[in-house]
Amino acid sequence: MKPRIVFAYRYASPGGPVTQLLARLELFKEHFDVRFLFEWDLGGVSLFPADVVTMAPSFQDQVDAISELKPDIFVVIDSGWREPWVRAGSPGKLVLEVHTTTSSLTFIEELRAAQRIDLFIVASKYLANLLTDRGAGDIAPIAVVPNTLRSGWTEPAEPWDAPAPILLWIGRLEPHKGVRRFIELCNTLKAADVLPMLIGGTNDTDDEVMDTVERLYGKQRAHRPIWLTKVPHDAMRRIYSSAAASGGMLVMTSDNENFPNTVVEAAMMGCPIVSPAVGGIPELLPKEALFPHGDDDAARALIGRALSDDPFRKSITEGARAIIEPLVRPENALPAYLAALERAL
Repeated sequence: MKPRIVFAYRYASPGGPVTQLLARLELFKEHFDVRFLFEWDLGGVSLFPADVVTMAPSFQDQVDAISELKPDIFVVIDSGWREPWVRAGSPGKLVLEVHTTTSSLTFIEELRAAQRIDLFIVASKYLANLLTDRGAGDIAPIAVVPNTLRSGWTEPAEPWDAPAPILLWIGRLEPHKGVRRFIELCNTLKAADVLPMLIGGTNDTDDEVMDTVERLYGKQRAHRPIWLTKVPHDAMRRIYSSAAASGGMLVMTSDNENFPNTVVEAAMMGCPIVSPAVGGIPELLPKEALFPHGDDDAARALIGRALSDDPFRKSITEGARAIIEPLVRPENALPAYLAALERAL
């Protein structure tokens, strides 16, 4: 009988950790009986087969679900779920995967007086060092396991003909993701003949959405911006390909990141990326593709060079893929995760 691994996450929202969980289902199912627990469905549950997902909105629902599933390995993604696991009798090993880099990392401080944790798993050396600095290494071992991609995800996708280079931005509209900064960069580029394309906003607040509408569409532009609030994950392949073929790129403007899927996916689809040198991103991109965080002049200069200098554009594109591809190969995902679990078993 296969050991049962249960991944518990609060938000079943397309993108982010849910993208990783879908990859885990595909790549781990030959070794594990893989199951998922979610507290809230924000549009992501339908992406999974119905027989592997349990919804548990209340505390007692969570206790009951854990008791019924009887996991051999119980993996909590970020916060929540630990107290229900204790109330359910602490079945199996408890693994805490940390994906967030926001202020919600304060939950790490609560773990010093919490129940047993057998292992921390993170995707980047940056986050491993951050947890170590916060004393998490005194609670349990910390293992670095890079994110992965689903098999076949990087198959070529036919780009559409864009009227101008696409400047692509993807993420929540929360302030720390920097959507305002992205729009301002588009507004102030010397080469104004670009097509801003924003993907995100499905689960953001009305105020965040309306502020973005005003900023994105309140200025006369050479090309009307494209804003898609929700895109099926497989369709993202064509978007990255189209941005690359148009002469554009993915632009990151976050205040912090761990191991962003958008950077991985864009690089593997041959789409150039420029980004602030924050969090775990310098582990994924060549130095030439990075600008200092908060330096909008440097950001504009780097975007302008990537738009106009074909050899430079090719260099940062190939450099990113050369770094990322060895980290995210699907065939490496299960062995890397099993090696991490050996530290807790």
